[in-house]
Amino acid sequence: MVDIMLKGTFLCSKYVLPHMIRQRYGKIVNTGSIGARGHRYNAPYSAVKAGIQLFTLAMAKDLGEYNINVNCVSPGAVDTPMARGVREHIALNLMVPEDGANTTTEKQYSILGRDILPQDISNAVLFLCSEEARNVNGHVLFVDGGFLAI
Repeated sequence: MVDIMLKGTFLCSKYVLPHMIRQRYGKIVNTGSIGARGHRYNAPYSAVKAGIQLFTLAMAKDLGEYNINVNCVSPGAVDTPMARGVREHIALNLMVPEDGANTTTEKQYSILGRDILPQDISNAVLFLCSEEARNVNGHVLFVDGGFLAI
């Protein structure tokens, strides 16, 4: 996880920055996750995603003088085949209260009551790369349907 996600993010910036600095303009959008806030049984993933968010903030401060915006999009559970498998796994885990009655608890992924689609993430990235976001810098944009507000 560290090599692919954190080091990969670092290396992408390392190799594009000389060009952006030379032209005194650029947009970098890193990929975080709501997992940066901590998920049970997934400390390495949470640590890596939190590292990406902090790396984004530090770079935004360092690169602003070169007219380079650095932001991060942090999705919630995007409706993909992998996420559907995770949801099914969670739904199959029954909670057994002390009285022995079986009840199923369904994890709510969005207070909006709708799935987060891949295009929701790409639209956020497109916005951050546009001139409409010219003064958005050092921001972590959570595309999670309000999940973190729950």
